[in-house]
Amino acid sequence: MEVLEQTIQQPMLSPPGMAEVGTTGLSLPEQISLPFDLLFGSPGNLRLRFKQPLRLRVYKEEETIVAYSKDLSEFGYGDSLGEALIDFERTLGELYWELSSNVERLGADLAQQFHRVCEYLDERPLPKPATA
Repeated sequence: MEVLEQTIQQPMLSPPGMAEVGTTGLSLPEQISLPFDLLFGSPGNLRLRFKQPLRLRVYKEEETIVAYSKDLSEFGYGDSLGEALIDFERTLGELYWELSSNVERLGADLAQQFHRVCEYLDERPLPKPATA
């Protein structure tokens, strides 16, 4: 069993687009035995939110940290745990937006994948414009 040694200090995500789920911060012990499972449900403030936490398996593949969701068959990779989780968020956000924008044209497999993603994510309502 490997030990992951690192300190994660509240990574801030500055997304280039709307297709990402926000990360507001992480607080983990400095030494973590790999592999391990975690419940992931970032309360970010962008366009998507988690309805329920998603179980991720975190492990090391050569020198890369991997965050994997068995439920969604999706991965995030990085040189650190923080990078892997941010990559996972981006991947999940991109998947949600791509599938939701093409929902009428999805085949059976992709429609089923979109349904699974929607068990965990939904869109945040847009803020109402201020009235004068």
